[in-house]
Amino acid sequence: MRDDAAHGLTMEEIHRLVVATGASADFSSVYRAVIHLEREGEISRIDLGDGATRFEAEAGHHEHVRCERCGAVAGLPGCLLGQVAESVRSITGFSVSEHSLVLSGRCAQCQAVAQ
Repeated sequence: MRDDAAHGLTMEEIHRLVVATGASADFSSVYRAVIHLEREGEISRIDLGDGATRFEAEAGHHEHVRCERCGAVAGLPGCLLGQVAESVRSITGFSVSEHSLVLSGRCAQCQAVAQ
């Protein structure tokens, strides 16, 4: 499993993990189970800006940073945009119901390789 698995697994990765436990589950069964868990609020769908839909255990809203070189992901504690939503409301009248922020950069290992 990837080091950043705590910050989201793709449907394919989830299926591989289920099969690796010895369970005989086809992809569609795993898909239905994941969608059910998402609807129940047990897991959340996340988009890290790389075109892959990922799912992670629901642990409260938080942001992510993704390495643009190797794809490593780290979660940031809490929500960085909480006060921005209130500013949007006072400026535009919109009530923000959802947001997503993914920061991109280079992880420590990729920075070391580049030097």
